Amino acid sequence: MTPLRIAVVNGDPGIAYGGAKGAALHLSGMVRALERCGCDVHVTTLRAERGSSPAFVASCPEPMASIVRWLKESEPSRAVLEAAELAAIGANIPVLAHLTERHALQPFDLVYERLSLFGTAGSRFCAKYQVPHFLEVNAPLVDEQKRFRGLAHEDLARAIERQLLSGAQQVLAVSPALARHAVALGAASERVQVQPNGAEAQWFHRGVDGSHVRASLGFCDTDVVVGFIGGLRPWHGIEHLFAGFDRARRSNSSLRLLLVGDGPLSPMAQERAEKSGGVVVWRPAVAHREVPALLAACDLLTATYAADAAPYFSPLKIAEAMLVGRPMIASRIEGIGPLLRHGETGWLVEPGDDAAFASALELLASDAPLRAAIGARAAEDARSRLTWDAIARRTLALAGLSNAQVPA
Repeated sequence: MTPLRIAVVNGDPGIAYGGAKGAALHLSGMVRALERCGCDVHVTTLRAERGSSPAFVASCPEPMASIVRWLKESEPSRAVLEAAELAAIGANIPVLAHLTERHALQPFDLVYERLSLFGTAGSRFCAKYQVPHFLEVNAPLVDEQKRFRGLAHEDLARAIERQLLSGAQQVLAVSPALARHAVALGAASERVQVQPNGAEAQWFHRGVDGSHVRASLGFCDTDVVVGFIGGLRPWHGIEHLFAGFDRARRSNSSLRLLLVGDGPLSPMAQERAEKSGGVVVWRPAVAHREVPALLAACDLLTATYAADAAPYFSPLKIAEAMLVGRPMIASRIEGIGPLLRHGETGWLVEPGDDAAFASALELLASDAPLRAAIGARAAEDARSRLTWDAIARRTLALAGLSNAQVPA
């Protein structure tokens, strides 16, 4: 049987294929899973980390790139935004040309693309050659760009976003909020699927041993270690994590807190750790290959969010924690709904509710059998639907492929 030919397209210059950011891990995880499904995967990306091996690394035409570099050095203003956006539009030229050239040599059966700002090449290619176009949506890109980084050509960006979402054969949104966002912008509801982020089952599983890491961090067997592994950013509600932990520790002195990650709130984490006498341990961000053992070193894990956090997140770290078999206490934001079932595969509390978070910590810290039961159910659930392999198989099935074409 001839392998299915899939073009995976990443038109976001902020995501380096093979990199360590969550978006890059998602991209490479899906590529590996599709390959394990027997597909011939052809990765086209605007950026790649050294050592990775995409089939094609595109770059915007050199005249546009040189203008952006020159403006950044000489005039950091709206002109830089405009030039960068024109460069992003220009980057579609080599991507479209490359897809067309490779398709002529050996046709693609599917294009799987991560939605990117001004990224039109995949959609235009699919429309011309009648190849199914699957669009993965991870954020309301235009809204985010305007709010956090600035947007010179807003009307054009919104028009392109509407065209991409309305034209794709399948829109794969990582959360219900993003599914609604896609429908509001013109995607037919029957072509929009909620497909949460996942994790790599070969790395994250119940057999991971975290005892050596636990000992190296100074924790003993009687400690109940609460872990937070991720970016230390304002929307993660780190202050609520500290407040809830402090409340819970007043009734359970065995509690310890492990924070792993960097971000704007790193100084707060470092200060708390230095003043805690070993009760709080902070470590900067680590390589992703070290995360499984860190998760296994904890007794329970947290995914806190601020009350005003955006509802569209689908955190990779929740799927990773579930696969390792550790119970997760998470804020009840909408994107976490498809991942955890309260009291069964995790524990949900209202975002920003320090008392509720403390109560959940006290309950799970004092009940080892409950932690074990939730962790076991979480691992079983995640293995069935939140591994990249499971997500890849669902994606291929949505393309109308028979079981014979999609290896289990």
